[in-house]
Amino acid sequence: MASQLSPRPEQLRTWLHAHDITLAALGKALGVSETRAREMIVADTIPTWLHARASALGVPTELLPRALDKKRGPKPKVPRFPGLTETIIPPRQEGSPAGKEDLFA
Repeated sequence: MASQLSPRPEQLRTWLHAHDITLAALGKALGVSETRAREMIVADTIPTWLHARASALGVPTELLPRALDKKRGPKPKVPRFPGLTETIIPPRQEGSPAGKEDLFA
């Protein structure tokens, strides 16, 4: 997050207000939620695709956070049990339709 002393977020808010652009309208035009649009204003960086969309809407690039695609974290590992060679079928849960086969007969 940007520091509270940074003038860029306040300048961006002023620019949006001067152009009658609400956060809801900005989010809708960018294809993100209102919350994400609000976060974008105070963030230090935003994804390049979001920066490009905001620039295409006419938002001054000097008021936008720096465009940067951050690397995502590691993908969770899927356990590979050496003793299991077959597809595992999950156990029947209580209240599932699989337990009521006799109702359909």
